Amino acid sequence: MTLDRPDNQPSSDADRWAKTKDAYGQNFGKDLLAQYTLYTASVDRIFEREGAANRFWLAANTALVTIFGLAAGRDVSLASAAALWRWLVPIAGLLVCVTWIAAMRDYRRVRTAKFSVLIELEERLPVQLYKSEWYKLISSSPLRKPTFTGLSFINFETEVRTFIKSENVVPAAFILIYLALLGTRLVGA
Repeated sequence: MTLDRPDNQPSSDADRWAKTKDAYGQNFGKDLLAQYTLYTASVDRIFEREGAANRFWLAANTALVTIFGLAAGRDVSLASAAALWRWLVPIAGLLVCVTWIAAMRDYRRVRTAKFSVLIELEERLPVQLYKSEWYKLISSSPLRKPTFTGLSFINFETEVRTFIKSENVVPAAFILIYLALLGTRLVGA
């Protein structure tokens, strides 16, 4: 592996998988399976962290909408600062949603990279479970037929983009709510 490259990346796929079974030795299969097991666990942890992050963003947005409702209502404890809260909450909410979408994008990038490596790793195993699962998932759709090139799926990006659209529905709904709240403030200001 070439470590003196500016981006510290292997110069080719061959460098990434430099150890062949013969060059590695008799523990190749056992060690490969152990690495595969560890790596699949790290993929699972990414999904768990992403779920926790999404719950946090949803709770933050729910709290902001609740605060806005209290400020817009007749709550005595917020009466003196209600005008300020009616501006700050939608602006803060928009910032939270933009951050939420950026965080989801980052998680998607990590997931995509992890699954790419996992599929490459499966190429060295007798059975390719994740690749098979992905193939079944795509081929069950009447609109999409899977095609494979080497280690990657051509339709992977298309499928991920379809999922991304549905993944952004909740933050987009909150963005619309915050824009509507700001709009009412601008009209009522």
